[in-house]
Parts: sequence; C-alpha cells; structure tokens
Amino acid sequence: MDLASLLALPNALPSAPQAVARLIKTIDNRNASIDAIIECIEIDPVVVAKLLRLVNSPFFFRGRAIDNVGDAVRLLGLVQVRSLVLGLVAKERFPSLPPAQLDEFWRFSLSTAELARHLSRKAGVDTEAVYTAALLHMIGALVMRISITEKMLAIDRICPSMAIGRGEAEQQVLGYCYADVGAALARQWELPARIVRVIETQRAPDFGKDGALDASAVLLASWRVRAIGMQLSQEAQVRLCTLPIIKAFKALNVEPLSLMQWEPVADDGLPF
Repeated sequence: MDLASLLALPNALPSAPQAVARLIKTIDNRNASIDAIIECIEIDPVVVAKLLRLVNSPFFFRGRAIDNVGDAVRLLGLVQVRSLVLGLVAKERFPSLPPAQLDEFWRFSLSTAELARHLSRKAGVDTEAVYTAALLHMIGALVMRISITEKMLAIDRICPSMAIGRGEAEQQVLGYCYADVGAALARQWELPARIVRVIETQRAPDFGKDGALDASAVLLASWRVRAIGMQLSQEAQVRLCTLPIIKAFKALNVEPLSLMQWEPVADDGLPF
C-alpha cells in the first residue's frame, strides 16, 4: 500500500477533538496569554485530569503537588503544557493500541522532546516549535500501526520500532515512513507549517531552507534516545552516525561526545 492509499483509508488520520482545536491555534499566536491557554485546556475536564496526573508524575515532579491547570502552566511554562496537552490528545486518538506499546512510545517521545528542547536552546532557535515537533515526531508510527498492522509487524522483525534505522527500514519496505505519515496528520490537525516541516524533514534536514536547525535538534535527540534504548556503546553510536547526523552536529555546533553522554530523567512509571 502506497502512502496515498494509506492516507485515503477511512479514519486513517484521526481528527483532533473540538475542545483542543482552539489550543492548537494558539501555538502560532505569540501574543496568547496564560489565561487564554488555561481556558483552552479547562474546556475538557478529562484532559485536565490527565494533565495533572502527568505533571505530578516522577518525570515532571518539582517538589510539590500541582492541583490546577494554572499552577501547571506557571511551573512548566506555556510551551511544555501546551505541547503535553497535544500529546495527551494524540494518545487518546489511538485507543486500540496496546497500553504497553503506547507507554513505550510516549516515554520515547517525551525524552526526545526534552533533549531536543535543550539542543534548540543552546542553538538559539525556537524551543517552542522544536519541543512540540519532537513530542509528535513519531505520531505517524501510531497511524501506521493501526492502518497497516501486519506490514509494521513484519518490519519489526527486521528493525525494532524504536531502533536507529527504523525510518530507513520503513522506507525500503513501504516507500515512505513515519515522518511522511506524521506530517500528513499534523497538516490535518492544522498545526503550524513550521512544526509540519520539522516532522516531515526530521530524518534529513534541508539545510538550504528555514527550519533546518529545528529539524536537526529533533534528529539528534531522537538518535540519542534510540541509542539509549538500544544500549549502544559510544563506539557503536559513532558507527551509526549517518551523514544527516554529522551535518546536524555541525549545524547545531554540538560536540558529539557530550550528546552521547546525555541521559534522560529517571522515570518510575510515566502515566502518559
């Protein structure tokens, strides 16, 4: 099944719920107030409950319990809270997937988003767009898990879902990969063009166009988190430095050794 046929399947690309539509539009609004963000979130009590559960998890806990959206926004910041709500909504769009699979996916995505934000901050680029794009950079994989389950399981036998080289494996078998499908979903959700572009070009940033540094941060972050999951030594990581990875290191002025030593925040059971 080619990409056009996959995207044409009924319900292949789940829609964002109405309660979050306004929140999505605030991503591109630099003048959006804290009160406006809080109001968008509080429309949906279920999302509020899940957000508070998440911000009080070991992954985000900051020493005191958070019991309202306002405190969550003030503690974590507009960027992170807004992106986390999008992530929560995205998870709800795929209820048929096994919980363990979803947990693995979101642990991976959150760790990637944290590292990508750190890399983008050091490079002086837009941390907001990078964090959101990194959090959603693998969302296309969930669409593919539901739409072409058997083919994805066959690719799993060649290359695990969170392994370095997964994109290449999907490309070889299908002619497209999670980045292409994720960008299509981001367009349907009317996410800002900059975020769509990062999701679409994350595996090979186009250094001749805008957004290349954003995509480079997501590429390096995803590469490092995958390496951690695969328990790769520094020598093995060096061997898996493809040309896009090498270019991303140079573009962001990141020392490879420092990235290879980065470790995610300890997680005692992320409730995402």
